[in-house]
Amino acid sequence: MLRSSTNAQPAAAAAAGSAVGAGGQSKEDQLRSRIQQAFIESGEAKRIEELLRARLIDCGWRDNVKAQCKAWIQHVGVEAATVDRLVEEIFPEARGAVPDVIQIELLTQIRDFVSKNT
Repeated sequence: MLRSSTNAQPAAAAAAGSAVGAGGQSKEDQLRSRIQQAFIESGEAKRIEELLRARLIDCGWRDNVKAQCKAWIQHVGVEAATVDRLVEEIFPEARGAVPDVIQIELLTQIRDFVSKNT
């Protein structure tokens, strides 16, 4: 079983814009927050997540990444394997292996949502 490392890195803070509105957020950050909220509340985020999952399974990406993970765990040994180390080793290559056609399809749908909701 993989152990989780205790030194997970926090997400980087978003860059602040030039115009600052209420609450110390720039107008751009406020707009981004409103769009994100609408994206989640409308169910669009969940729909796109499910579409991504289905597309990655259909093209064999998931099985490939699963095989890479198993091979890596066998290489380093179960006792030395942690989730953080696994993600650090596998994530860059796995992310780069997502087919362009899938990336384009999902980005197009996200852009359509943003254009309809701004």
